[in-house]
Amino acid sequence: MARSSRLTRRLIVGGLVALVLVVAGLGAVAALEAKHHANAASAEFSYVEHHFADARTAAGRTLLLEHLEAAQADAAAAARAWSSTGVLPVLGAMPIIGTELGGANQLLTDAHLAAGEGISLLDAVDGLADQHGVGQLPVAQIAALRVAIAHARATLAPLERSPGGLYGPVRSARQQLNAKLAKVLTDLDKASAAVGVGQELLGINHPVTILVLGANNAEMRDQGIFLSYSLIRSSNGVLTTLDQGPVDALPLTGPVDVAASPGTKALFYGSGANHIVQSTNLTANFAWSAETAAKLITASTGFKIDDVVALDVPAMAAMLDATGPIEIPGISTKLTGANLAPIVLDQLYAAYPNGSQSTRHDELSQIGAVLFAKVRSDHAQRIALLEAAAKEFPSRHLLLWSNDPGTEGRIVTLGASGRVDTTDPGASFHVAVESAVAAKIDYFTRVHLAVNLNLTARNDAKVTEVVAIDNTAPAGQAPSYQFGPDHLNSSVPGQYVADVFSWSPRGSVVVGGVSESGLVATAASVSVLPQHQGSVVFVTDLLHPNDHGNYLLRFIPQSRLVPEDITFTVTGAGARQLSGPRGTTALVDPVSAEFAR
Repeated sequence: MARSSRLTRRLIVGGLVALVLVVAGLGAVAALEAKHHANAASAEFSYVEHHFADARTAAGRTLLLEHLEAAQADAAAAARAWSSTGVLPVLGAMPIIGTELGGANQLLTDAHLAAGEGISLLDAVDGLADQHGVGQLPVAQIAALRVAIAHARATLAPLERSPGGLYGPVRSARQQLNAKLAKVLTDLDKASAAVGVGQELLGINHPVTILVLGANNAEMRDQGIFLSYSLIRSSNGVLTTLDQGPVDALPLTGPVDVAASPGTKALFYGSGANHIVQSTNLTANFAWSAETAAKLITASTGFKIDDVVALDVPAMAAMLDATGPIEIPGISTKLTGANLAPIVLDQLYAAYPNGSQSTRHDELSQIGAVLFAKVRSDHAQRIALLEAAAKEFPSRHLLLWSNDPGTEGRIVTLGASGRVDTTDPGASFHVAVESAVAAKIDYFTRVHLAVNLNLTARNDAKVTEVVAIDNTAPAGQAPSYQFGPDHLNSSVPGQYVADVFSWSPRGSVVVGGVSESGLVATAASVSVLPQHQGSVVFVTDLLHPNDHGNYLLRFIPQSRLVPEDITFTVTGAGARQLSGPRGTTALVDPVSAEFAR
């Protein structure tokens, strides 16, 4: 009897072991199949991540759509494999193992949802890129894109889940997905802001009057000098030109009242910033510049202005890269993105060295009119144009302002406001080399920034900026409209005289510094003969490190034709550079560097 009982127990135990092995085997098969499909979905997502710029073309969007559909199918297949045997869901009830299995299954579900939202967004972008009638912009398609963006954000935001309780590869995968979701959500916020701004500029909710200011990089203010204007009426996607011409043809009406800091008044009012359109953008605060220019032009023309768009020659060149060449009567060469700057900033001045500039002004106005007409009607390149415009925001070559507070908030989110105090104002620096001579010599200048951070024994920091200016203008030129002299600040043809402004972080200490554009500003002057170099030095004391005990320096570019280059060094016992560019780099977009002891 005892022997029979032992045999029974052995059979039961053996059966249980066999059952566990069978269950484990079935679970392993299901897990391996699920992993295979999950890896395939991950590869498809990786393709989309690394080729997202291809969305600019119809062929690229087709490929992206194929990969997103494949990712969606693989994620669904992985989920089906997960539950195909019923074993893995049973194991999911077990402590620890169950949490890991549940976390893995949740990842698959989230991936499936994310792929679906990507497909919907691509469909909406396709609608925006479709052909439309000449002069009619895609109002309904833009509205549909905004709805798709809002839906994607609402769907994806809850997928950023806590990795708590997860371990190993599942925890790592969740953290990676969360990081990518965070970036996608930020991008969606910017995309939503861009669409909202686009709807305002298209006059979708109400007709608007847009002031377009053309900035000339051959005679710089902070964003170039405003020399031409266009007034455009936008109503439900239909754009018509109301007025245009050189700003110096507008009658001066006296100062206008736009709220300004004491620093703005002290540094710039004496140079006409509040009553001469050409001088409104001496300050680094484009929002103030745009509102002031709008009020001045309203006083001169009678048109009430709702929004302002300012663009310079590099921004126009980027648009020509997207649209293709244009032909202008009187200019023998087709204008392209590559030759626009040398033609309009050098060769046209050389063609009309003295006397009236009316013919050159007419040719410049024609360039703006032809480019505007092509942008308005070139539907095939719409996505490329939008992408080209977006790339010009960080370098401040294309700037926007709106009298509507909601739209202005979206412009700030988009990074198109031109303000220097919206991101890390406690770490932001900005340098502007601005012409103080009535000539067009900035085309020949090159600016170099040498930045040294010195960490003291008390862990205070002193930032020294050496701003060096190369004047490559040819020596020995005859007096001309292009090379001067103006006999006010310059006495030799080609002599470059500049006011150099430095903006330091909010809360920093600068000798003679004043609060301006949300930062701390100071100024110096320099005169540089042709084929020579001059420099000025600015010193800033930073009193407090950031939350991590380090010092972050963030430099915002001036919208020059040739970007400034910048070099960082750090001194002080034990001081070192943690991040940021090493050696000399072009300051095309904002550049950050972090330092510590």
